[in-house]
Amino acid sequence: MEDLRYDFSKEVYKNECDRENGLNNKSQIYLSLLTIILSSIIFNIKDVYDLIKMPEFSNINNTIIGVLVSILVTSSIAISMIFLSMRLFEYKNPYLFETLKKFYEKNEYDKKIFDLETSKNYLKAARSNERVNDSKAKFLSYSYFFIILSFILSVVFLTLIITVKK
Repeated sequence: MEDLRYDFSKEVYKNECDRENGLNNKSQIYLSLLTIILSSIIFNIKDVYDLIKMPEFSNINNTIIGVLVSILVTSSIAISMIFLSMRLFEYKNPYLFETLKKFYEKNEYDKKIFDLETSKNYLKAARSNERVNDSKAKFLSYSYFFIILSFILSVVFLTLIITVKK
């Protein structure tokens, strides 16, 4: 029974570690997407400047500037959410050293008790890491929403630029 509990605890802890890696990879992908979106806007800044100087497009200029500001705001929020998810959270490790130390001090070894103590440490660390991963996932889900919004606004922005340039 203790072996089963130990294996289960270790597996739960390992799953949270794998989840952390997945969330970190997702945040890197999100940052890459935002870089692409913002690059597409930066490459068209000169066109925006040229359009703003033309008085015959004053109504559309306000729309273009409004969309541009909206892109910058939504992208900034998305970047903030991504960085919040990437900030240094304190992940717990199972404190196996303390368990080993107890057994060496007593100078006796009971596998059942050792497995039980180790299982408790794994589960304690897994619970803590689960809360950290849940927070990271929440921030990433918010950033996903703002990335999609930035992408839609970028498409509108580029469409307006292309349409007005013709």
